This record gives sequence, structure tokens and C-alpha cells, in this order.
Amino acid sequence: MANQTLIKGAYMGPQHAGLANYYLNSQNDKLGRGRRNYGNNYPDIPYKHMQNFLNSKVDKYIDNLPAGYEVEKLPQGMRNGVTNWSKSMQIQAGNWARNMKKTKPGSTAYIQAQAGFQNIKNQFKNISSNLDQFKVLKTEFLKDYDSKTISEGSDTDQLKMLFSSDNLRYSLLNGNVTFDTPDGGVIDGNNLPKYFNKNSDGANKLIKLNEGAYKNGNQWDQPTESHYKRSVLNIVREQGREGLLSLATDQFLDEPIINKDHPNSWLLKEENHDDLEKYVVDQYVQGMKSASETAYQNKAKKATTNSGGGGNISSGPLVAVETRDSFWESGELSMITNEPGWPTDHEVIDNKDGTFDVVKIRKNGSSVPVGKNLDPTNADHKRYWDNIIGGGTSSTAQSPSSIDPNQI
Repeated sequence: MANQTLIKGAYMGPQHAGLANYYLNSQNDKLGRGRRNYGNNYPDIPYKHMQNFLNSKVDKYIDNLPAGYEVEKLPQGMRNGVTNWSKSMQIQAGNWARNMKKTKPGSTAYIQAQAGFQNIKNQFKNISSNLDQFKVLKTEFLKDYDSKTISEGSDTDQLKMLFSSDNLRYSLLNGNVTFDTPDGGVIDGNNLPKYFNKNSDGANKLIKLNEGAYKNGNQWDQPTESHYKRSVLNIVREQGREGLLSLATDQFLDEPIINKDHPNSWLLKEENHDDLEKYVVDQYVQGMKSASETAYQNKAKKATTNSGGGGNISSGPLVAVETRDSFWESGELSMITNEPGWPTDHEVIDNKDGTFDVVKIRKNGSSVPVGKNLDPTNADHKRYWDNIIGGGTSSTAQSPSSIDPNQI
């Protein structure tokens, strides 16, 4: 396990002082306070607050987009600058082309002009490629962000700042586009930030594994726990580090295992990958073990209830069919309790008015009626008697063949 003392405070957010300054000054603007440079002397800021701030900017941007909007290769705020740059480069290219015509092919001047002309072509090509990549990434990011499929384990701070406005600060230098973010950062157009989506496939497999554990409802021994650990580990490793980060930080079963303000968020750092993997596997396995043992306890309680341990449901016929019918025909229903094998947790009570009640006796001595006012002279009541003595009646069960005591 990594030394927590050495990495104390190494939680994931805010990522750096520039981001903290950007956030704090945005709050100062709202409150009418003056802006200031906090440097590295900023107060602790929960990462959740930072994310809510950045998310609100992306949400506002998406909400203000017109219907049918498509990301533009050249955003409105960049058009004048790129157009002016393009005109300047075209003039230079024209000059190089003219020099090539004036000089002898193969001469030093010709080679120099040819190189200058090719350099400008390469700059146009690279700028165009930068803007193509910008368009593709922005299109995908806004779509994934809006559908909430981006993983919380992915660092999207720069992308949220880059894609929440069309009024971008940028530079064009030597055929490269660089974007300046509000936190003082710089994004290279040749190396745009990456992100990844939630590991939904792995999560679905873990959920099914959890459901299976619950359905089995067993108390785990060591081989069983080892089996589940191997199964979870295989799932966790299927999509590499990105899949692991998603299973750690995204909400699938209950709350996320770790969030970026969590005391264990130091595990999210790449150098702690092995520790994170073990932690995530242990957390999921313990959840499955708990689900299995909860189901086991529930089954045990149900079995106790059905066997007369406090419930009111008969577990089988109380006497043979012939005995049941003979006492109905005799009219002396209460005398059936004297029959050999009659269960002690049932009693037939003579109401002294020609009717009888059947009750079930609980362990605490209380009784629960399972049939009231049965009249052996009423042929319609025979089916209720048969159902009770046949073990199919409950005072609460409501099946087609059950007795409803209020209707007897």
C-alpha cells in the first residue's frame, strides 16, 4: 500500500492553482469583489464545487445552441483571426512562387523559395487538420456530455473550458493552433485532451454477478469468496485503466466507490493503480457477499415462518383426506383435534352455535384465525374446510382457493 503520509492532500481536485484562481475569481465577480491572484495560496476547494462550476458553463452553452446545430470547423470567434492569417500566408506563398519562376531550378535561391512555399502549404494543412480534430472532438464531447455517458474518472476540466464558448482565445504560430483556457492553461491543437466514457459493459456484468449472488443466497466459504474475487478481477481488467477508473468513480450499484473528494482519492493517481484495483475488487466482492448473506438470512426467516416459527401458514395437510371428510360429515369438527398426528399448532374451536373456528397457534401463545364460522350444514363451507385441513389456507393469503374469513 502506498504511503498515505507522503501523499497527504494529493486528492484529485482542484488540479492546479490556475483552476482554483479561475473558480475563486468567478465567485468574486458574482459577489462584486475585486479580482486577485491567489497563486498557490488558495483555500481548500471541494472538487465537487469545481465541477459544478465548469458543468454550469457547458450546460449553459448547450442550452443556448440552436436547433439542428452542428459544430463548426472554424468557430465564429476565430474567423477574423484565421482569415487574416490565411491572407498573410497566401501573400507569402505568392512571393515564394514568383521567386521560383525567376530563379533557375536547382539553384540555391530556387531551393530556398521552394522550401518556403512548401512550408506555407504544410502550415495550411496542419491548421486545417487541427480544426478538423477540434470539430470531431467537440461534437463527440458535447453529445456524450449531454447524454451523461462521460465517466467521472476522466479528467475533463480542460475540455469543459474549451467547449463551453465560441469566443476562444487562441494563437496561430508556425502552422499550429493553440488554445488559451481561462485558467491560464494552453491546449495544443495537435494534442487535444482525451476523455473516456463510463464502463457500462463492465458494470452490467458486475450487476449480474451481484444478482446471481443474491439469488444463490448462500453463506460464503473461502473457495466461494475466491471464486467471486477472480470473476470480479477479470471484469475489472477488461477495459484497462480507464475501465477501472470508471468502475471506481461512476455510480452503478449504489454510491460510487470513490469520488475525487473522497479520503481515498489518492488511489486514483496512476502510480497507485495496483492499490486502486485491489480496493475496487474488494469493495465489489464485499457487496456481493453481503447480498448473498442477506438473501440467505431472508430464506432462513421464510423457512422458519413456513414451518410454524411465528407465521400463520400451514406447511401441509393437517390430517388425511378421509379423516377430514368424516369429521365434516359428523358435524363435530372440533373433535378432529383428538386424531393421532393432529398438529399441536392448530385448534378447532366450537362456537356453541353450530359453527366452528380454525386457528393457528404461534410460539408466543397467540392465535391467528385461518377460518371463521364454518358451518358443517352449509355445503358451500365444505370447500373452506377442505382447503384449511389440506394445508392451503392462510388468514392473509388471497388465492382463488383461500378462505376470506370476512365472507364466511
